Amino acid sequence: MALLKNYSIIRSSLLISGCYAIIALGIIYLFPNMFYMEIGNLEQAWSRWDSGLYLDITKKGYELFTCAGNDTKVQSLDICGNCGWAPLYPYFIRWISCSPKDYIPVGVFLSFLFTVGTIFSITKYSIMQNIKYYWLAGSFILFAMGSVYYYAVFPMSMALFFISNFVFATLNNKYLHAGFAAGFAILSHTSCMFLIPLIVIYITIHHLRNKTFTMQKIHLELLIPIIFQLLYWAILHYQTGHWNGVFLTQAKYHHNLQSPFKIMYNYIVQITSNKTDIKTYLPLHALVGFVISILAIQYSIRKPSKEHILAGLIVVFFFLLPFSIGPGLTLTRPFSLCAAVPFLYYSKSNRVYILAYLAICLLFFKPIAQLFFLSTIV
Repeated sequence: MALLKNYSIIRSSLLISGCYAIIALGIIYLFPNMFYMEIGNLEQAWSRWDSGLYLDITKKGYELFTCAGNDTKVQSLDICGNCGWAPLYPYFIRWISCSPKDYIPVGVFLSFLFTVGTIFSITKYSIMQNIKYYWLAGSFILFAMGSVYYYAVFPMSMALFFISNFVFATLNNKYLHAGFAAGFAILSHTSCMFLIPLIVIYITIHHLRNKTFTMQKIHLELLIPIIFQLLYWAILHYQTGHWNGVFLTQAKYHHNLQSPFKIMYNYIVQITSNKTDIKTYLPLHALVGFVISILAIQYSIRKPSKEHILAGLIVVFFFLLPFSIGPGLTLTRPFSLCAAVPFLYYSKSNRVYILAYLAICLLFFKPIAQLFFLSTIV
């Protein structure tokens, strides 16, 4: 009986994911030319800014060099290169491409594939949790804030796929699955190194509260992602001689933590002082994201179930922390990594708020995509 029920859940999830896959393909092929006629081909539309760095890793592997003579905007002692970007996505592109000319189409295909995979995972979770509007779950991925990166030559959908599976496995006490999902997330995007302290805090809070803190759970859920992080550093050391290449290349941006409320004030100033145009959506997007994050965190503190604790930690590490670095950092990509969070807060009493969040995502979808195509966001 249980096997038959599981088969029914998988079949329904596949059917719904297939419907969303058709919409995603429509976005990939029609959206650029429908709204921005100056873009004539998919390669020009979906390969922008950091896409070049991922493609560079695909072609040549990792490299480090001094910025002097290469970039006049940075100090001469700064280190440039491509070590600040994770290896799994570009390596996947290399492994399944027939020739270098296929790298961009293959990159777009991989992004699409992991987007659909994430929709399948969150739909399956929603059905298992008896969420009434489970068929809407894919909309939270397809139109998430920053979801334009899910269709581009970026690893955001890959990272989200592994983060989502880490979350669902953790909630179902599948610690081996959770550990490997976190490990592959770390190899997908550099921000996912924060999954290690996230897991430490989650285990400490949740398992100690429930008197189930065991070494086995530490081994499976924490040790595996640590090994994957060491593997990432080993790859950098092997190819460049510097295990800390990711920190060396990121250092030239001179990021530092600031008060999030000071940054919020700066965004308000930008919104009120700028002329009303498409670029106003960028600080507004960040400001709305900050407000939603604060509401999510306070709800997690007020009602600390395991779902809410995990959701709150994801918001802190993947959105609030990047937000606190400063206005110079584009927040669309950090927000895209939090797309699975709303369903961790789902309950009958919160249904209206969750649907309101989806409405906000839909409101921002087109302008954020337009800013991406205009190369205003990176």
